[in-house]
Amino acid sequence: MSIKTPYTSSDYGGGLELVPTVTMTGRLFHCDSTSDQLYELDPATLLPTNSVASPSTNPFGIGGMSGRLFHCDSTSDQLYELDPATLLPTNSVASPSTSPFGIGGMSPRLFHCDRDADQLYELDTATLLSTNSVASPSTNPTGIGGMTGRLFHCDSISDQLYELDPATLLPTNSVASPSTSPTGIGGMTGRLFHCNITPDQLYELDPATLLSTKTVASPSTSPGGIGGMSAVPTIFVRKIKYKNELYDLATELSALKAYKQS
Repeated sequence: MSIKTPYTSSDYGGGLELVPTVTMTGRLFHCDSTSDQLYELDPATLLPTNSVASPSTNPFGIGGMSGRLFHCDSTSDQLYELDPATLLPTNSVASPSTSPFGIGGMSPRLFHCDRDADQLYELDTATLLSTNSVASPSTNPTGIGGMTGRLFHCDSISDQLYELDPATLLPTNSVASPSTSPTGIGGMTGRLFHCNITPDQLYELDPATLLSTKTVASPSTSPGGIGGMSAVPTIFVRKIKYKNELYDLATELSALKAYKQS
């Protein structure tokens, strides 16, 4: 498509079409109750790329959904929404009970668990207030989070990783955790992650089996939560279609610019 003359209205009417390219980007986060830090992790290596002091002194849950990020702390007994750019809180609400230990989403829904109440909660994403609660499968619920339409939970008494039915919050499957004190579980764009406070490890799990496929030492000594923020589609127009042929947009714009300057 060599540009000899500028595009005209007849050119557009003749079938000029923008062809979008969609890329998906997901982010992974972690918190630790010894360092009192919130971390962003490199999803490829599980190593921290950034850290920020948590809003209180016992961070034990982090996770997101639909481009939003949430956190909970069992000293302040607060649920926080965080600014994904800074990891600083933009809103906080008292948790439904007195030991919030997990928070995470399964877009567009948000969930929470508390180990004093032994309850799993669904939260209103606008208010962060509980809209439903179900007794947890065991007596020390420590993590909850989802990925790609599926919901997961872990408990540090049963040492189990559970898949939950999103409609009922009841378990449909359970697998022994990689070690003896599972504290966090959550996903990001088709991938599932877990952390455990006894060996201080971060794990990637096979979503089909819930078995560990990768292990990395945590940044500190009390990993409390791990979770992702749902991938957000980013749309770029890189191609144009003209009379059933595709052309590179950058090349054509460069040619148009050269034509105008000639």
